[in-house]
Amino acid sequence: MELEQEQEKAIQSFRSMIHRCYVSMREMGMDDSAIEKWMIEQNERSEAIYEASKPLPPGPTICSQCPAPVEPGKTYCAYHLQLNR
Repeated sequence: MELEQEQEKAIQSFRSMIHRCYVSMREMGMDDSAIEKWMIEQNERSEAIYEASKPLPPGPTICSQCPAPVEPGKTYCAYHLQLNR
């Protein structure tokens, strides 16, 4: 739960920074359509950052000696089980 709160806090901080940039661009007289395009790009980036920061689900257990999946109930793949007999 703490990780999710940290992620949400980081996203809110990022969006706050984007808003400050938007306000600055308006004050500088930048065209609204250019600002809107920039805002959409930044929002897509923030969503991509959020998705990339999610923890990966657990995958298959791999062999102690190589990246192959293990045999059920074992710590080695079929090849290394045979090799180590």
